[in-house]
Amino acid sequence: MIQLEKELRVCVETMTKDKHERLERMKSRMDADQQLCDALNAIPYYIPTGCVPTDQQLDELDTHITDLEVEQVQHSTSC
Repeated sequence: MIQLEKELRVCVETMTKDKHERLERMKSRMDADQQLCDALNAIPYYIPTGCVPTDQQLDELDTHITDLEVEQVQHSTSC
């Protein structure tokens, strides 16, 4: 019983750490996304508030930011 409790505590600690890392990653990426969207008059990538984003959502956000950065470079070179 004590071993099970120890394993569960380790599991909870790991999951809590993962949650905080994802939320930090989301926060920094959302800030970058918002700045690019403001500059390009684009719609920001949507991740529902109040939830922890999945790895897939974070990867899609990264792709969205990369696409916006490419668009920004293309826009600045064409002007």
